[in-house]
Amino acid sequence: MPMAANASAVLGSLERQRSIKSVSNAGVAKERQRSGGSGTESLVGGLERQRSVSQKSEASRQVELASGSNVATARYCDLTRLFRKYDVDKSDKLEAPEVKLMLGDVDAFRKLDEPPTDEEVEFIISVAEMKQSNGGVELSDLEAVVIEWTRYLKQRRAISDALSCYDASGTGKLSPAELKMYLISISQRGKVSDADVEEIFLQADVVKDGQLSTPELWKATEVWQAKKSKSASCIVQ
Repeated sequence: MPMAANASAVLGSLERQRSIKSVSNAGVAKERQRSGGSGTESLVGGLERQRSVSQKSEASRQVELASGSNVATARYCDLTRLFRKYDVDKSDKLEAPEVKLMLGDVDAFRKLDEPPTDEEVEFIISVAEMKQSNGGVELSDLEAVVIEWTRYLKQRRAISDALSCYDASGTGKLSPAELKMYLISISQRGKVSDADVEEIFLQADVVKDGQLSTPELWKATEVWQAKKSKSASCIVQ
């Protein structure tokens, strides 16, 4: 009897271990299935989010392109209206009297203290003729002319005063020697070589009369400052 009882006890213990193992294996399998499903769902969700972001980015890009195109179209229409307004003789180019009227237009530009001078008109036409020599300003030149004139107006008074200060000869314009003195003054008394003066003068003398008028002195100032900035950046590098 004791042997039979022991055998029964051993068999019962083995059955309980087998049952526990089965339950444990089932739990592991279930957990693996759950984990695997979660990972797949996470991957799919990530791909869907990326696709959504990509679609939004593409939509935004299309909106930006359309917006840029609309701005460019509106600007072209404004320039065309301005050009047609002053092309009185319908020659498809603005000649000196027409350019002078346009530059003094208080609707197109801020109100001027003084109307455009003949020198300023000549300068603007010469800027346009850098692209093509036709004796006037064509529609294709108008945007560059408007930008140049608007930038010049911001410094017009200061440049006019500077020219009066350094016009030792009293001609109303600056010679190369007078330009050198001016460049030294705006360079904190730094070194300005004759080669520098020649280079700046050639670029600024748009009208090619051997002297610099007020707008040409503004041009010389712009060129000189750009040259100095470039030299400074090279030194830093």
